[in-house]
Amino acid sequence: MLNIEKDVVFEGEERKDVDVTVLNQSDQIMHCQVRAIAYNWSCLVSIVYGENSSVQRESLWNDIVSQASVVRGNPLMIAGDFHAIRNHNDRVGGSSD
Repeated sequence: MLNIEKDVVFEGEERKDVDVTVLNQSDQIMHCQVRAIAYNWSCLVSIVYGENSSVQRESLWNDIVSQASVVRGNPLMIAGDFHAIRNHNDRVGGSSD
């Protein structure tokens, strides 16, 4: 399970100009709202650590589609390790799924 602290820490110092709120999370993804308080600006950030098996990742993709449907005009960034490759020629070793 992914975890994150409520306050963001930069170079060992707690900052109050950025607020991170975890909206929801599962075993493969965490959805957060990041607010830059001084600029009155926010965006949604989804952090991914996908399962190795493509079958197990199906719930991850369903979660991403569900989250994207509630964004409604707010910026959304999705980043992380999806454990997926674009082209099978890029693959070295591992299982075949």
